[in-house]
Amino acid sequence: MNFEQLIHQRRSVRDFLDKPIPQALILDMIRDSCKAPSDANHQPWQFIVLLDKKTIKALSDEAKRNVVEGI
Repeated sequence: MNFEQLIHQRRSVRDFLDKPIPQALILDMIRDSCKAPSDANHQPWQFIVLLDKKTIKALSDEAKRNVVEGI
């Protein structure tokens, strides 16, 4: 299955493997994501790829706090 097919058959996943994602796959996903429709074809895409687990956890924890607090 390629990324485009994955987008069309998407589902929520909460169980992740503890292994790195190849950089080529990340770049393919970003490229394919840019094909999504946008208002007047402005394509305002910006991507930040986080690889540091401490940073990802800190961001996740803050996002959860914001959801609970209704921010």
